Amino acid sequence: ELLFGSCVLFCLFCANPKGKNSHTPKQDKKEGMSSHVSRLKNLFEAKAQELEATKIPQSSSAGPRGLRGGQQNTNARRGGALPPTPQHPSSFARQPVERGPLPPTPPARTESKAEKTEDELREEREREEDQRREEERRMQEETLREERAREEERRKQEDEERRRQEDEERMREEKRLTEQKKKEEEEARKREEMREEERRKEEERREE
Repeated sequence: ELLFGSCVLFCLFCANPKGKNSHTPKQDKKEGMSSHVSRLKNLFEAKAQELEATKIPQSSSAGPRGLRGGQQNTNARRGGALPPTPQHPSSFARQPVERGPLPPTPPARTESKAEKTEDELREEREREEDQRREEERRMQEETLREERAREEERRKQEDEERRRQEDEERMREEKRLTEQKKKEEEEARKREEMREEERRKEEERREE
């Protein structure tokens, strides 16, 4: 960019018509070289300070910033120095990217240990699930045994009650039969006594 600007300044300085500045052709012939060198020196120093301050990378193929292709700075036509190029560090400067430290790569042994721990946890969960199912099965079996025991006890009590009722019924029937038999025997004895009394009376009447 500095080289390009120097060439442009030199060309414009040589093509500057009379009356455009304070120098005459004769003075330019005598002092042109020293004046041009002084201006180039000042331009180089200004550009160097500007680049040092901004630290923005400049493209060697591009023209002055802010000028499109085919355009020239109007200040250069008047033989003046190029104005300082406006810089926008916040927009064009390369901001350093802050990167934190990379996380340490876990070794394969740690991964194997983690996988082993995961397998152990899964096996432990499976064992706990098996124990829970086994406990539920034992509880169900215990409940069924208790229900069967209560059912057997109930049937046993019912059988005992039925046998007791049957025994009582049988005893009542036997007692009734015994009383009936006694009554029949008593009646038969009374009838026999009455017949015996009638025979005796009949014999007595016959004897009389």
